[in-house]
Amino acid sequence: MKQYNHTRSQFARKSSTIHTRYDLNAATSFGGAAGLIDFVLGTGIDREFWVHGLRKGRNTQFHMDDIALTVIFGSLLGQERIFHFEDIEQDPLLKLKLDVPKLPDTTLLYKDLKRLGSDAGIKAIRSAHRQILKSLLPKGQSIVVDIDSSVETVYGAQQQSAVGYNPHHHGRASFHPLLAFDSLTGCCLYDELRSGDAHTSDRFANFYKAMKDQLPDGVNIRAVRMDKGFTGEKVFQILEQDKRDYVIKLKWTKRLAQLAQAPNLLWHCITESDRKHCDVTSIMYQATSWDRPRRVVIVRRLDIDPQECLCAEWLWEYEAIATTLDWRGEDVWHFYNFRGNAENHIKEAKYGFAIDQFSSQNFDANKALQGLKLLAYNLLLLYKHVALQPRVRQWTAGRLRRRLFHLPGILVRHARQWSIRLPVYAKHRSLLMLHAAT
Repeated sequence: MKQYNHTRSQFARKSSTIHTRYDLNAATSFGGAAGLIDFVLGTGIDREFWVHGLRKGRNTQFHMDDIALTVIFGSLLGQERIFHFEDIEQDPLLKLKLDVPKLPDTTLLYKDLKRLGSDAGIKAIRSAHRQILKSLLPKGQSIVVDIDSSVETVYGAQQQSAVGYNPHHHGRASFHPLLAFDSLTGCCLYDELRSGDAHTSDRFANFYKAMKDQLPDGVNIRAVRMDKGFTGEKVFQILEQDKRDYVIKLKWTKRLAQLAQAPNLLWHCITESDRKHCDVTSIMYQATSWDRPRRVVIVRRLDIDPQECLCAEWLWEYEAIATTLDWRGEDVWHFYNFRGNAENHIKEAKYGFAIDQFSSQNFDANKALQGLKLLAYNLLLLYKHVALQPRVRQWTAGRLRRRLFHLPGILVRHARQWSIRLPVYAKHRSLLMLHAAT
């Protein structure tokens, strides 16, 4: 057989000469986001910023609702920091939808975010949140609330940032916000930005009361789930006085370890495989800082059959959960494990909406920025529920941007009507993703 010795020169690519022209005035890189923008404007949340405390002068070009919508749309479309907004300042689609000659520049955004961080601004952001929660949480629904904190490292000298517990960047200043999520929909119920040296359960009473006030009328809290950072008599008393069931993980202490080794303790085996062994039991336990005993479910796990190991009692992994539920121990354990979804919600808020990116030195501005980003997070959840096909509702914000929102388009005006021209391949994609493709 004849063999050919090809060289690289025989396959050299020929590059066509392309002349560049800058004359496309109505091109947008967010052609697929027109429906999302219309949906957000249709909610009417911009009216929440038409309050007396946020009014500007009569001749002001951009009012506070313009600033809020700019931050929300920028967050929905993937702008992580304030200085990134200069990339969308002249986008024709956003200018047309907001009915402005151009979007606010970054200097004005920095300035007006401080005003949105005032009491009147935060109240307006909370009111807009509550309006979206009314659609996400129907009246008469009972919800399970997952409360967690997040460590968000800062890379500057932001006000009220401090060195505290930081597992990923030891010794770095950070913020330590507190977040509450609905376990079913994943929507953010309430958020509070705090200093980095704040303990996990600091100001829990104020946070819990504000979170309850944020809920729409007719929505009840069925149970609250939290990790071991919230263990303490103050937290227990707040929930018990409110007559709310809770499931809270405890720190594994020497005293708990001694009780778990008691010979008269009745363990119930819930093993599901031959290689993994799991037992559960329930006791009444009172820590030294508690005012009274409470029910604690103890779970122990072993990756091998305990009968095959001589020192199995040294290899057990234990965890303890305090609860007011009268369920079986294994049901309480499984119920608590679903709290892990809160970690996924926080990751989506961080990776999809950059709530861990703080662009301003001013604390009030950063507080407003986090609130607006989480408002965008809730708006996208509602949009996915209303406008997207069921099979794509679980997609992350990043994937939706790549597949749907970030499509090149050209705005065309004909017969006194605006239309947008999109690539041919976008038609089939939209039919698969949207309820009603336009």
